[in-house]
Amino acid sequence: MDQLASVSLSLSNAEIADMLEEIARLLAFDDANPFRVRAYRRAAQTLRQSSKQMAELIGQGKDLVEIPTIGVDIAALIEEAVSSGRMRSLEDLRQSAPAIAHDLLEVEGIGPKKARALWQALGISNLEQLHRAVIDQRVREVPGFGPASERRLANALERTRYTATSRTPLWAARPVAEALISWMQNAPAINKVKMAGRYRRARETVGDLDIVAAALNHRAVIEHLLNWSQVSETISAGEHRATVLLRQGIQVDLRVVNELSFGSALQYFTGSKDHSIRLRTLAKQSGMKLNEYGLWRGKQRLAGKDEAGIYKALGLQFIPPELRENLSEIELARAGKLPKLIEPSQIKGDLHLIANTPERAKALVHEAAKRDWRYIGIGPHLTSANKPNVDCEALFNAIKSAAKAFPQLQVHTAVEVDVLKDGRLDLPIEAEAADIIIGSVQNGFRLSRTDQTSRLVRALNHPALSILSHPTGRRAAKRAPYDVDLKAIAKSAAKSGVALELSADPDRLDLSAPACRVVSAQSAMISISSEAQSIDELDRILFGVNQARRGWLEPGQVLNAMSCRALDRFLSRHRAVSTALEAS
Repeated sequence: MDQLASVSLSLSNAEIADMLEEIARLLAFDDANPFRVRAYRRAAQTLRQSSKQMAELIGQGKDLVEIPTIGVDIAALIEEAVSSGRMRSLEDLRQSAPAIAHDLLEVEGIGPKKARALWQALGISNLEQLHRAVIDQRVREVPGFGPASERRLANALERTRYTATSRTPLWAARPVAEALISWMQNAPAINKVKMAGRYRRARETVGDLDIVAAALNHRAVIEHLLNWSQVSETISAGEHRATVLLRQGIQVDLRVVNELSFGSALQYFTGSKDHSIRLRTLAKQSGMKLNEYGLWRGKQRLAGKDEAGIYKALGLQFIPPELRENLSEIELARAGKLPKLIEPSQIKGDLHLIANTPERAKALVHEAAKRDWRYIGIGPHLTSANKPNVDCEALFNAIKSAAKAFPQLQVHTAVEVDVLKDGRLDLPIEAEAADIIIGSVQNGFRLSRTDQTSRLVRALNHPALSILSHPTGRRAAKRAPYDVDLKAIAKSAAKSGVALELSADPDRLDLSAPACRVVSAQSAMISISSEAQSIDELDRILFGVNQARRGWLEPGQVLNAMSCRALDRFLSRHRAVSTALEAS
């Protein structure tokens, strides 16, 4: 017999209050009028204390402005949330605000003003960075803090049981997830099994691993998970679900359903929460009901066996998991205008492989040829410290010699050089012969927004520059992006014909997904690179593709998805300039 879970199809008061409180936090962080901030907080409190659901009052035609603390603007936001499951003004604030994690604002002793002070003084935007700064005793130097408040923060972090491994980076979770899927595929009587949750949406970090299975014998699938050698502790195990802790310290949540519900369960447990709320609202508006067991009209199941059927029945294009973040993807899917996302198979090479010795260069060239890539860019990263130890001419000759064995692979010499604080490239004469010149910022992260933007714009206008590497300076869990006008940078890059790099180095993941959307909106090209220095690191190009998909990138916006001929045209202008510089 089919299971039918009853769910609330309208946003609850608590959910709407959460949205209003998030608006208040983001406005406070942006140093908005305190009376305006207080208005959102008071309205959120009113909703939490109300015995009447806002959706019910709106359905009865009640004027929300009659409720104390609810003004005209906030009433309109509540009505928008009830009717559509979203607040556009909140989405706009999320897009424009610095990447300050919500959990940072929830630490005892840190409100929006103190969070802003930490971000401005130390670039702190998440718990990992705050924990490190407390250990290093840097917080006490920030105005508004001191040794005593720093100690209180340390205690608050301890009370929340914060550790640097509270979330697992996607790259670290991947081998665990692959082993988990491999094990579960051998479960008795299993029909289908897939990863869900943040992992399937390719978020940069995951808190746990969600997995959905379809089978006739649910208990047998549960027992199969419990018998896996990697399970260190069983937290719970029922007839249809189980939660275990793995030896790697990662929690796994398994849900088993009938095959007719597999697609709806997969959609439900993939999320995101905001995306799923919008889908439920759409279903309700069409007289249907959506839950983890299917899409229903009354007792009739309209869809649920696969995800595509659910989206189709709701009048939407299929929405790839990476886009399910309630960032206008549903509106675009309704209009049939979703982007056709870049696929791993469309990557034709990697234009930023790092080799400071002939031996390393030869190994990377051989491996690239094995992967059937069409082209690569390879060469040294010349820092001020290692420049005297790198013989560019000998290295370039070794690269060209190795390339002769693989005529099907176009091998371009590449060199990464520092962008100085004044925007000049630290480009030695012997490196000017490279086919691809890549610039990167290695210091001066705390320049003002104006100075940092001017610095990069000047670098982008250098006629020999082909690619600007990791353009915002972020390190995924360690360093916030430096303050820069990314829209201006992207405009300058598009005008100069320079690609901005999406570094797939898991430590960087720069550009971020939101930054990819900013860059592509200005028609600038993006180059996805592994920055690999060894054969094993070449595989991380896949994490760059994940990030690009979350950033809504299509193949035509990705430099290394170009054909060989198109790439050669892109590089030819810069190569000609480099040759002229060398001759002069």
